[in-house]
Amino acid sequence: MGIFAPFSYLEKNVAGPTGPTYQIRSDAYASYVYLAIPGTDFGAEAVGFTQSDGAWSDISGDINGGVSTKTITPYTNGYGNYYVSSSTYFPSEGYDESLVTYDGAAVNIAGSDLPFAGQNFVVEAWCQPAEVFNRPPYHKPLLRGKDGAGQLYLDNTANNSVSSTGHRKRFAVTGTFYTSADNAASYTVGTWKHVAFVRSGNTFYAYDNGVLKYSISKAAVIPTPPSGFDIMGFTFFTNASQSNNENANWAIQDYRVSIGTDRGYVGGFTPPASIIEKVS
Repeated sequence: MGIFAPFSYLEKNVAGPTGPTYQIRSDAYASYVYLAIPGTDFGAEAVGFTQSDGAWSDISGDINGGVSTKTITPYTNGYGNYYVSSSTYFPSEGYDESLVTYDGAAVNIAGSDLPFAGQNFVVEAWCQPAEVFNRPPYHKPLLRGKDGAGQLYLDNTANNSVSSTGHRKRFAVTGTFYTSADNAASYTVGTWKHVAFVRSGNTFYAYDNGVLKYSISKAAVIPTPPSGFDIMGFTFFTNASQSNNENANWAIQDYRVSIGTDRGYVGGFTPPASIIEKVS
């Protein structure tokens, strides 16, 4: 993804020949996209997509005509917070915001909105850590079943031996937990990386920047949790000692869920460009 100087609010929100225009980037796997949250509100210059929830908006229905756009409402369980950041953003294609949750904060999606079942899938995002896994917090989930039963967890998680640079990957699949060795993955506070959790057949994979970090073999049909899924965090626990362990402060943008495909990621891949592109 190229790096560009951010555009001012006026340039982004005033229509006309002097302002940039933003459109959905062409995607060979568009028909598999069930959730797509760019993480920046592109204002009046958005062409071909709408953002009713501002920077939190899902635009999957504009990408994939076979699904509906979801109403995105970030929330907390009484601990932590969520916000739109104008400082921790990845300035690709004119993006100038990112999304942040920490502790007991996330976005809840109905289970029926993400019908994983036994299908291949990719859950991915660009992430910038703002704090380390130094107990607490223990985790930064990209997606978790909201009921806390481990039906599907896709976690970045702390080492057994605390490290400010290394961390583990963790899957929970139909109630069974699988965790990589210490230092399977690494991160740097203030540095963006692409994170992807992939299912292809009976194997689940975790990638950072297109490089495989961990995999497990599991034949499973993921149930539809009646309480839905949390994305970008986890809110099942409702006391401070547990809530504060569950969700590190990381900025996120270009959050996308694809179902029915592995996007060709198995074996390693070049991290994808932004969901939205700027048209000159």
